[in-house]
Amino acid sequence: MLPLAVEASFERLHFTLKMKVFLLSLVAASVCVFGAPVQYEVTGIVRRVDRSASEVVVRHEAVPGYMEPMVMPFKVKDKHSLEGISAGDKIKFQLHVTDEEDWIERIAVLGREAGGAKDDHLRHQDGVGLKTGGRVPDFRLLDAKGERVTRETYQGMAFAYTFVFTRCPLPSMCPLLNHKFREVQGLIEGSKCRLLSVSIDPENDSPEVLGSYGKSLGADFGRWAFCTGDPKEIMRLALASGVNFWQEKGAISHNLRTVVVGSDGLVRTVFEGNSWSPSALAQALLRAQ
Repeated sequence: MLPLAVEASFERLHFTLKMKVFLLSLVAASVCVFGAPVQYEVTGIVRRVDRSASEVVVRHEAVPGYMEPMVMPFKVKDKHSLEGISAGDKIKFQLHVTDEEDWIERIAVLGREAGGAKDDHLRHQDGVGLKTGGRVPDFRLLDAKGERVTRETYQGMAFAYTFVFTRCPLPSMCPLLNHKFREVQGLIEGSKCRLLSVSIDPENDSPEVLGSYGKSLGADFGRWAFCTGDPKEIMRLALASGVNFWQEKGAISHNLRTVVVGSDGLVRTVFEGNSWSPSALAQALLRAQ
């Protein structure tokens, strides 16, 4: 028989080896699922279908653990999956979310909305928006400090503005714009260029909320302003800028557009969607000084 001390040593070694094997198995499992999309089951009412953009706007019910009821645009990877879907349909679908993208699939029609489709809350002017050489309309907003921000605030400066709202959770929408603006913020350091994020959810996004939001993003408020204001004022600026959005019982959906304005107050560049790079926006701003 082995001495007790030696036997105890073997037992400790055996236990240690078992723990290492267990921990390695956990690491292996985590590697297998790393980057895999999180899936959510969602139910809602179709508000608009845009097959050319492979997108459907849905007023959805709460998604437990992810987001409250909202009106949101959802992308599909196969535009044919939108065939047979129309405004007013009640649908269920599977939402896939990663750190960088989101999409839906397995769409099933459950029925029709009582009373038919409702589209009176969709504010849009398709094909209309600021063009290169146009002048940005006057605007009166409030920043995170509660101070007035107008077009004259940026007199003699080049600036870029876009539209976001703090409750937007989809990584391909507002969070992506914020990430890109944060990168641009570093690329324009030392210049007179400025960034402006305008909330289209003024009922929720008070100056205090926007202040906390900006801090969480690492914003330098001297270069990057977050603004709210009167809903009609924001709607006027958004529509003039070519941003179409839906407001229904506090829920919001909108397309993405970023406008670069030169130091002369004229539009220099308009970036559609979210496919532009931070370096491209930074270069457009620096050229617009």
